[in-house]
Amino acid sequence: MATGQTVLVVIAAANRDPAVFDEPDQFRPGRGPAPLAFGYGAHYCLGAALARLEITTAFQQFARQALAAIRDFARAAG
Repeated sequence: MATGQTVLVVIAAANRDPAVFDEPDQFRPGRGPAPLAFGYGAHYCLGAALARLEITTAFQQFARQALAAIRDFARAAG
């Protein structure tokens, strides 16, 4: 890489290296090593904990609403 050359970071490609990740295109939230979406080391995202809390809360709310909709549909169907 030459001095002054532009580096493009593609977050969508993070954690997709088949040499490092078994089946990189499969959704497996518990796999290691740690995900790179929030950066690494000194450049780690300060909002990572908040983002994880937000997505957890969003999924929980989605699940609650989906279950309520299913129950309502089942009641209406009789």
